Order: sequence, then structure tokens, then C-alpha cells
Amino acid sequence: MNISPNRITGLATGMDTDTMVKNMMKPYQMRMDKMKQDRQITQWRQEIYRDTLSDINKFKKNYFDVLKTDTYLLSPNTFTGYKATISNKIAGENPGVDIEALAGAEAGNYEVEVIKLAKGAGFESRKDAFKSKVILKRDTKVSEIGIGNSEFKISYGKEGIALDGTTINSSENYTIKVDENMTIDKLVDLVKSETKGNVKLSFSELTQSFKFETVKTGENSVLSIDDSLKKLLAMDNREDGTVSDNIVKGENSQAKIKAPGMENFVEVSKETNAFVIDNIKYSLVSKGSNNISIKKDVDKPLEKIKGFVEKYNEVIEKINNQISEKKQYKFLPLTEEQKSGMKEEEIKKWEDKAKQGLLKGDSNLEDMLSKLRSSFYDGVKEAGISITDLGISTVSDTTKRGKLEINETKLKEALENNPEKVIKLLTKQSDTVKYYDPDMSSNDREARWNEEGIFQRVNDILLDYTRTTRNSNGKKGLLIEKAGIKGDFSEVNNTLSKDMLDRDKRIGEMEKKLFDRENGYYRKFAALEKAMNKMNSQSAWLMQQFGGGQS
Repeated sequence: MNISPNRITGLATGMDTDTMVKNMMKPYQMRMDKMKQDRQITQWRQEIYRDTLSDINKFKKNYFDVLKTDTYLLSPNTFTGYKATISNKIAGENPGVDIEALAGAEAGNYEVEVIKLAKGAGFESRKDAFKSKVILKRDTKVSEIGIGNSEFKISYGKEGIALDGTTINSSENYTIKVDENMTIDKLVDLVKSETKGNVKLSFSELTQSFKFETVKTGENSVLSIDDSLKKLLAMDNREDGTVSDNIVKGENSQAKIKAPGMENFVEVSKETNAFVIDNIKYSLVSKGSNNISIKKDVDKPLEKIKGFVEKYNEVIEKINNQISEKKQYKFLPLTEEQKSGMKEEEIKKWEDKAKQGLLKGDSNLEDMLSKLRSSFYDGVKEAGISITDLGISTVSDTTKRGKLEINETKLKEALENNPEKVIKLLTKQSDTVKYYDPDMSSNDREARWNEEGIFQRVNDILLDYTRTTRNSNGKKGLLIEKAGIKGDFSEVNNTLSKDMLDRDKRIGEMEKKLFDRENGYYRKFAALEKAMNKMNSQSAWLMQQFGGGQS
């Protein structure tokens, strides 16, 4: 430690004062070094915790975040794989439908005939209505088609049947205020904005025509626009010369579907072009007749489970190493004095050794691993199978406790032969306690644990240790409370950070005491120097006096 100002000492006494003070300060400096080493160990422990938290959060986000649709494992749909093959019944015909088989869909051969697509209620300009006037473009001002500063009314609604059997129409009325200097594009945007997106106006430079249409499709959608606006946009007369209606309705889609085992088609009419029937999502594209073959595909869920196990094992192995790694007691954090005589590479190697085993036997991590192991082997109520029926088990090597291994053949057979049971074992929601709650009672926790699937359990456990939301006592996840994470209030408000602040305070107090003690030693040596100088001066005077008498 070099906290004292530069001094010139020892001239009178001949003593190496700096060395003597340094030696006298050694016992106190050793205490200071020990305090700083303990503080460094605490910081390293926090860094290791946060590194572990980062690994867990990446794993959790990859497999338990609903937005990660490719790898999300808490939905039954994730493990329901199908291959759908669509072929046209009539050569050269457009594909009339897209198919997506959801969980619980029946495999087999389907036939779908699309008769009509759903449409919104709408008005459209007569073909080439504006060619005799001017060629319109999107940046053409509306004044060029005869629209001045004005207001127009649009009415959008939904038609239905009241309880007494009478027809009702629940509508919203919108007023469109038009500036004659605005462009066609601006008018299109204005209609969308003023009708809250319920009605859209579109314009085609190719056909030189306008179209008003409700966004919502189906025969219950109703639209009416101002007569004067219909006339200005050439929507008042049809191509056959007849006058268009004041109120128009949308149209339902129409299709005929024959499912496996059915002899006849069933007619289907929907307000939209996309709908789900018997866990099959139909997306009608155009008129056409299609043969559809749906087969179970276990390759995708197999790969997803394998991917999960691989990443799970990586996290488990890293934590296992941390809690079982032997502590290197000979390698303490280096003091500044020790570092001054070493190369950077030497310092790094030393500190890598010093960091080993700092979380050995950590109770938080050991408890978490123990719960994770139990999550796989405790039975799931009403699942009908266990994890071993899926060909998944822990590795026999006890040094790799908790890691999983897969018998792919057995897992594939389970997915092919018992897909519903596999899905229930892995993703089942608890009937008693449907959602995770950090404030669950012990009885609720037990009920949820017994009833929920394995992946639900794993997610619950990781939330207990890594969540950044607080429970009713203001506490976050156990590891978050211990070490905190960057970008969260817990970054500074956690057990280890508070411990380091306390150590910093004590180190500061100790440094002041050492500074005062060192200065005290130097003052004493300075007084000794002063006394020696005085004595030397007196001795010289006496010698001078004696010498003078002899002459």
C-alpha cells in the first residue's frame, strides 16, 4: 500500500525508515488484503450466478416463450405433426384451399370443393368510368374527378336477428371531410382513418376504378355510402345500366367438404375464408376442387424433443460442474502487489483457478436441480404413461446427475402409437390450479405439480428461481434475489451486491485507519530524526568548543 506522501527520511539516524514502516504495517496490510480478497470472491460468485441465470433465461425463452412458435413446448400443437398433401381434382385448376392440421385432427383423405369466397360488403366503380375525363393516378387531386371541399357519409354495420325474430342492423356512421386539394392516396388513407379501419377505399390505376369495401367479410356485414359520393366515384350505376342499391351486404364463403369415413359432402357456409372444423384449419383461396391427404408426421415433434433435451443437458451439466467443482484453496485472489510482478496471461490463469469451486455445494442450485429431476420422474395424473415409456431416462453416470438421454426408436414409437398420451404427459395443464402463481399455497403447489405435464413443471421451477416479477412479499426469483441481473432493479438490489457494499464500507474505514497509522509511524520517526538532528548539532558544538580550547 502506498498511501503516504513522499518523504525524505533517515538522514540523521541512517535508518531505512520506509522499509521499517512498511514492515510495521504488514500485519495490518494483510488484514486489508484479506478483506479485499473476500470482496473479490463475492463479486466472482455474483458473476458466476449471473452467467448461470443468463443460460437459464436463454433456455427458458427458447422453449417456454409463446412467441417462439418454432420451439415453444407448452402447447399441444407443438407435438402434433401432420403432413398434408393437396392435389387438384381437375387438371390445371387453381388450388382452392390451404390446409393446416391442428392437435386432435383425424388423419386420412379429405375432399374440398370451394364454391365461393367470402366477401365484404362493397361498391365498385364502373369499368373505365373515368377514361373519357382524365387518366387518374394515385397522386391525382380529387378535384379532377369533380370532388370539391365537401362532407360524405358512410354507414357500416352488422345485420342480425333479434330474439323476437325481427331483423336488426347495428351500424356506425362516419363523416368524411374531403379537401379538394388532397390526392386520391390521401383520400384512401382518410377513409381508413375515419372509419377506424372498418371500411377501406381502394383505387386501381390499371382498371381506373374505385372500390369501397368492409374489412369484415360475410353476409352480416352491411355498408352504405352517401349517394353523391357514389355518383362521383361512378358507383351509382351497374355495368348493366341498373341503379346500385343504397345498402349492400357481404357474402359468406361456400364450400363442400367430405372427411374420412363420410359418404357424402357436407355444405359449409362461413363469414370468413379461414375457419376451423374438427381441428382442421381450412383457408379458402379460390374456386376449385381438391383431394387432400393428411398423415401423421412424428419427425418434427421428435426433433423438438431432442433439441430440448440437448439444450437442457447443456444447462444441467454446467450447473453440475459449478456445485461439484473442487475449490482451489491455494489460489486466492491476487493482491495489487502480487499482480504488479505478473504478466496478464499469468494473472488470468491464476484467477481462473481461484474461481473454481466458488459455488460448490450451493443450496439454491442443488435444490433447483433436485426439483428438475423430480419433474421428469414424478407421475402426471391421468397421463397414462411415464417418461420412461418415451425412451427418456437419466444417464447412468452419477457424475452427470440429472442429464437425460433418449432412445429415439422408443420415442418415435410413442409419438406414432400414443400421441395423445405423449402430449398429455408433456404439456397437460393442471385442472385445479391452471396458472403459475408465486404465492400458491403448499396445497395448491402440490395439486398443480401432480396434475401438470413435465414441461409445465420445468417452466414453473425455472420461474421460481429466475422470475423478475415480485410475489406478495416483494420477492423475485431465488437466484435473482441472490445475485440480480443486468437491466433490472435487482442489478443493485440483491444479496451479493448488498454484501459487497457492506464490504466496501468496511474496506474504506480500514484504509482510513491504515493511513492514520502509517502517518503516525512516520511522525514518530520524524520526531526521532528531529531529536537526532538536535543531538548531532549539540555534539558538533561541544566538539567545536573542545577543539577551540586546545588551540
